[in-house]
Amino acid sequence: MIFARDLAMGALDRYLDQVIFVFVPQINPDGAEAGEWGTRLNPSGYNLNRDYMRLDNPETRAIVSRGLVAWEPHVIIDAHEAFGPPRYYDFYTSISRSAYGPSSVVEFTDTQVLPAVVDALAKGGYTHYFYHTVPRAIVDDT
Repeated sequence: MIFARDLAMGALDRYLDQVIFVFVPQINPDGAEAGEWGTRLNPSGYNLNRDYMRLDNPETRAIVSRGLVAWEPHVIIDAHEAFGPPRYYDFYTSISRSAYGPSSVVEFTDTQVLPAVVDALAKGGYTHYFYHTVPRAIVDDT
């Protein structure tokens, strides 16, 4: 949301004439606020991060119809929330490895966009971790 603020307040407004930004601050606020640790489940008991194929829930239907379909974005930054303490890292970073379309988009995102995001996080004093990957410090000694 710092990025959204900087766009709105002028620090990055030069990008507004060239790029369309669509922000979804939080898809599951009810789950995030549920108890001390929060939960991935919405009040209906669904993990919304796993509902993008069936679209059973109004939250995911809205993301797809009002965000992805309506705007046809070239780049998507999924900054979905982690739930509950302990939070070991400020941000988790990754790219889509199964994107439809030209492989050059995936390559560009992997070699240009993600490193720029990681660099900006580090310069801002934030920690990050590559989401759904094995930590570099873990060695498989089996």
